[in-house]
Amino acid sequence: MSERLVQLMKYHDGDSTTRKKVLDRIEDKKLKELLLAEELDSGVLIQKEVYRTIHEAMDPTRCMRDALPTIKTNKMYLRYPVVENGIVYAPKVPEATDIPMAETENLKFAEFRVFKYGIRPVITREMVEDAEYDVIARQLKQAGEQLENGLNLAALEMLMAEADHDNDIITEEDVATVADIGECIYKLKSKKFLPDTMVMSPLFEAMLLNDVHLLSAPYPNEKAFRAGDIGKPILGLKLFSTNVDAKNALFTFGGKNSQDPLALIYDYDQAGMILMREELRVERYSDPIKDLVGMSATMRFGVGKIRDTAISRLEHK
Repeated sequence: MSERLVQLMKYHDGDSTTRKKVLDRIEDKKLKELLLAEELDSGVLIQKEVYRTIHEAMDPTRCMRDALPTIKTNKMYLRYPVVENGIVYAPKVPEATDIPMAETENLKFAEFRVFKYGIRPVITREMVEDAEYDVIARQLKQAGEQLENGLNLAALEMLMAEADHDNDIITEEDVATVADIGECIYKLKSKKFLPDTMVMSPLFEAMLLNDVHLLSAPYPNEKAFRAGDIGKPILGLKLFSTNVDAKNALFTFGGKNSQDPLALIYDYDQAGMILMREELRVERYSDPIKDLVGMSATMRFGVGKIRDTAISRLEHK
């Protein structure tokens, strides 16, 4: 997609000879037709392509928005009802009687606040003046990656910090095993949760490959941790992996110190949530070429826990 952007910028900023050369190189028939349409300003196409370039660059680092439920909103604040120790099993009720609601005395609210996250691509005036369009396109792609990793970091740090200490499982040796994962699952199931998701650190992936049980059926083999295709679920858990540097005063995700979380295992519907107000906005960008120098890309979202007891940390010894 960045190649389209480069072609558009060269066409918009070039003379008639340059524009003809650009048109001859363009293989996308639809794009060529749009550029040849006299009533269409190529600057408009550039602005749309800038947005698309940043947005599509967010996909390769996408992790936590798939690993947690996302609610779209136009608000900056949300109170989400949570019943603590409420009804676990639906009771039998007589015909023609009211259905009981979960005990209101145990009703609490999880609070979600939306914050603004932003990045300004490293695009200098000299890059624009010297028509370094390939470099500019790469900087826009990097901005998309940085935005998505901002979401990954916020969500991961929230889960890591909020997990109930009673659910912690510590590896016996410097080898993480399928049995360790099973212990985390047991902790959560004993509290009536349905663990179905695991977010792994790069260190955990490497340690897990030393477990001979993982390398035999029905678990993943050499395809287990291929980029973009982590493999089959392990013990029913959907797998996600991220290398963001999540940390707080106590822990570093994927760190080598004692009790650093190697992986997080949780109930997808009960652990936490992302509140998304605005996925992507390109700001301070009117002139399609000149304003590339001062433009910025932003997101507005919030993350928060629903139930800390639905999260288990698998920790380094």
